Amino acid sequence: MSTPSIPTVCDLSGFTAEERDRLQELGRSAVGLAAEVHERSDGYGLRYPDASAELLLGLAEFIALDRRCCAFVGHAVVSEPATGTVWLELTAPAGAAAAIDAEVLRFVPTSVPRS
Repeated sequence: MSTPSIPTVCDLSGFTAEERDRLQELGRSAVGLAAEVHERSDGYGLRYPDASAELLLGLAEFIALDRRCCAFVGHAVVSEPATGTVWLELTAPAGAAAAIDAEVLRFVPTSVPRS
């Protein structure tokens, strides 16, 4: 069984104005707090050292909204044992990295290291 082709575009047309505003706010307040962006072969990993419960809740809410508009993006939150470090992993099909960069990573300050 093959998986259906999913367009690599973000579609906010089903969002209310409040949901669009909330997604932007979470982008700034959660995604934008990443301490490092690691480029992967299938997307990106955003590192958060000493992630708080508040940050984790913000990331979860961001994922809940983002997956509605960007169905092509896979999301995962990974908590490293004993370190407090959390990673937000964003994965997508080949060629979709530019869409993740434009729609999600724009919230991460340019001063944050990328590797």
